[in-house]
Amino acid sequence: MIYNAANYMGIPWEILIKEYRKKLKDNHFPKLIDYQTDFIKYLHRNISLINPNRQKNMLLFLIDFIFKDLLKGTVDENLSEIEKVRTIKNKRIIIREKLYQKLDLLSEQLQKEKVLKDYENFTYQNFIRGIKTEVNDLYQKYYSHLAISVDYKKKLLNIIFFFVITERFIGSYTGIVFTGYGENDLYPSCYPMKVGEVFNNRIRYAPIQKDIVEIGDSVSASIKPFAQRDVIDTILSGIDSDLESVIFDSFHKFLYNFVNKLSSDLKTKNEKISNDILNIVNIKELLDDYTENILGIQRKRHINPLMEAVASFSKEDLAELSESLIYLTYLKRRMSFKEESVGGPIDVAMITKGDGFVWIKRKHYFDLNLNPNFTE
Repeated sequence: MIYNAANYMGIPWEILIKEYRKKLKDNHFPKLIDYQTDFIKYLHRNISLINPNRQKNMLLFLIDFIFKDLLKGTVDENLSEIEKVRTIKNKRIIIREKLYQKLDLLSEQLQKEKVLKDYENFTYQNFIRGIKTEVNDLYQKYYSHLAISVDYKKKLLNIIFFFVITERFIGSYTGIVFTGYGENDLYPSCYPMKVGEVFNNRIRYAPIQKDIVEIGDSVSASIKPFAQRDVIDTILSGIDSDLESVIFDSFHKFLYNFVNKLSSDLKTKNEKISNDILNIVNIKELLDDYTENILGIQRKRHINPLMEAVASFSKEDLAELSESLIYLTYLKRRMSFKEESVGGPIDVAMITKGDGFVWIKRKHYFDLNLNPNFTE
């Protein structure tokens, strides 16, 4: 299954997957993960389909996006503070200082990110070679008015380098989901991955570790939504993710305001106690405990009972459940002002160890009765 971007460096995924199917023929692998590994090898073998100029242009497009996104994010996050000052000069000073803070934090975070497999021996010199002039032009386009120091310019370029070579995906990518069985697998598995651009004949790809599922003794059932997953997550967790975020943010502000008001009210009577309250009360710790408590209730009352029920469902019930979850997403889109990007006839397929891959429902863009050779 694929979601998000439908093209791979301009080539439709449908073509690549069907060409891979022709080459695979009747070959089988012992484990499901082996199919994912073999598919990546197939992409590497066909790297010549993407010419060097296109690779360079896509890299510059990504760098342009990161430059713009970092600056826009800095401004958006500090808009209220920026708007308080009147002169353009002072606004730029605030933006520059906030950008420095953002770059310091990102630099620290990205150093800990796992490097993509194809980029393990890829150096900054490899990255900048052949695009130095264009990168400098992009830098001038977005940051020349901020008068950034030499050290922070280096840090900014280094952050862009790490965005390219690490699993901290930014920009466009395709989600590819491998699910089913290998020849020796008794139970099904699900191995999703992200595939991004190709640079220097190296593919940006990485497994989505948090969404890997291996059914077995420790995991009896799983529901894994991909792409537009908000409605399904609501059904699983028992609360809308947007509402959940508002509740946590509101509680954090409440705690912060409560502690500060308590300290402020006591300050006139006993300054030592007032200061002790600010130092003793750990708002982050209280918030973490609150969050963990809510998540525990969600697991106990919603997620675990649902998974226990799913584990005992018949094949027919599972197919109906899958279709219903997609339909509910479509229904919510119709009831809201959001773009109706989920809808129409729903494809449903079942994969079992005994019967293999079976279509339960499948739509076609043509009349099957007029195309007997397709069915054959």
